[in-house]
Amino acid sequence: MHDPFLELDTAESVELQSLLNSPGQVAMVDLDIGQINIKDGSDETALQYLGAAVVLTWQRLPPEVREILLSRSTSIKGLPAANELEAKIKSLIRGHAKPIAGMEQR
Repeated sequence: MHDPFLELDTAESVELQSLLNSPGQVAMVDLDIGQINIKDGSDETALQYLGAAVVLTWQRLPPEVREILLSRSTSIKGLPAANELEAKIKSLIRGHAKPIAGMEQR
């Protein structure tokens, strides 16, 4: 099913889409993450579900994409500050990511 809300429209997003569609391709995508503005509780809930989906499918993401997500997750503006955020994120992933046979968990 085609969803226009999921289409990528910037050069960086097109580069990321190319990375996602080409297993084994090594590229570093320089995304300007910017700021997120949470409008209400429903935005928070949607963000939690999206985050949970990423964590639960972590092992299926290409290593390059995992690196990008980890790197960018600590530089998003507009969210509450958190001490030792990277360590907390890695712990969350280790505790909940579904391992795939033959793949090492990062």
